[in-house]
Amino acid sequence: SAGAAGGERKRPREEEAGGGGGAGKKPVKWKKIVAKELTSAGGSMSLKALRKDCVAEVLAHPSHGDRKRAELTEEFDREMPRFKRFLVDGGKVSFAPEGEAES
Repeated sequence: SAGAAGGERKRPREEEAGGGGGAGKKPVKWKKIVAKELTSAGGSMSLKALRKDCVAEVLAHPSHGDRKRAELTEEFDREMPRFKRFLVDGGKVSFAPEGEAES
């Protein structure tokens, strides 16, 4: 039986977390993804395009591939306003000026 226990310990963490149903999901690092997308777009882009690209990026990742697009879009819309690092002006998103990012 020690061999079976040893085999289980080597299993990747996200698989173990995934076994617990909805609560065990690996959190999406929205801030990191948004920053990457904005940087590759030259520092600013429309909120609609940013949302689409970020959700596509998450779906492409193996640990989040089983999540629904609508669920991720909803989560993006809920999380995005919490980030002080990004400035949403009308339909445009850009990086907040350095001094304001702290407040």
